[in-house]
Parts: sequence; C-alpha cells; structure tokens
Amino acid sequence: MGTARIEAASASYVINQSISDALRSNGRIGQSIRASLDYIKRVYLTSDLMRIRYDESYAIGFGEFDGRRQTIVGTYNAFNAELRRLTEQTGSMARLNQKASLLVRLIGELFEFEEALMAEIEYPEFAPHRAKHIRFLQALHQEFERIQDGTADMYDLSYLIGSWLTKHMTENDKPFAQFIDQTVKNIAAENQG
Repeated sequence: MGTARIEAASASYVINQSISDALRSNGRIGQSIRASLDYIKRVYLTSDLMRIRYDESYAIGFGEFDGRRQTIVGTYNAFNAELRRLTEQTGSMARLNQKASLLVRLIGELFEFEEALMAEIEYPEFAPHRAKHIRFLQALHQEFERIQDGTADMYDLSYLIGSWLTKHMTENDKPFAQFIDQTVKNIAAENQG
C-alpha cells in the first residue's frame, strides 16, 4: 500500500531531472514543465501520496528493530507533513531541515543497529545487505548535494527516502527476519534437547 502511494509521487523526480534542460532549450516547454511540476506539488499538499502506513507487512517480529523502523516511518511522515505546510507558513523551512536531518540520523542509527545484529547472529547475507545500506546513504548524500545546487528539491528527497524505505522494509529485510526466526527456533530446540 505504501509503495503505490510513494510511486505515484515519482513524476516530480522525473520532471525535475529534465526541467533545467528544457528551460535552456525552449522557454515555452520549460514553462509547461514548471506548470506540471507545480500541479504535482499541489497534489502533494492536498493528498496523502507521501505517507507510509506502517502495518504488520513491515514488521520482522523483533521488538526493538520493529520499534526503530516505526520511529523512522513516523519521522518520515512528519517530514512530509512539514513539507506540505512549507508553502503555508514562515519558518517551515527550518523545521523541514530539522526533520530531514533527524530522519537521516535515525536511518543511519537503524542501519548501525541492524548491521550489529546481523554480525552478532552471523547472518550469511550480511555483506550484500550492508552494501545496500551504504548505496542508499550515498544516494542520500548525492540528493542533498542536488538540493543545494538547485537540481532537486525536498520532494525528490521525500520520494527517494519513502520509496527506498518501503521496498527495503517489505522486501530486503524479509530474508533477515526469516533468518532471525530460524535462529531463535534453533536455539530453543538446542535448549530443550
């Protein structure tokens, strides 16, 4: 459910990628693209497109881990709520930057926690899973650079984070959850025997 909502927001990302070229090549095309982008942003402001609804499909069954993920999803949703208010209130940009920074920090802390847990229980797919975390953090860094140079905006950042979180929590973390479950069962069986 969250993925479909996040994917609907991808048009902003595509438009921002081509807008600078279009503005240079033909003013009318650029104006048309800018109008489309403004329309998409108005849709963001009035809808629930950029919200992840955390449910049991995201959980892996490990309390502290799931709790951290719920905190990240809640912070992501708060970031998007602030993004909606940005055009309505003065001072919103500072709060938006705070929420974006908090969100990135929480994601980094979750990765550290998850990787420590993977190393401790000797998860066989630790290295490739960690590589996905590193690539995502690099993509976040690049997105912040693009925001600073004006080729991306906070909507692009929101899409990047939301789509990655949704996919990672519902797909990439599932084998880890199964490994934890099997490890717990093996330990229980050893203790009974």
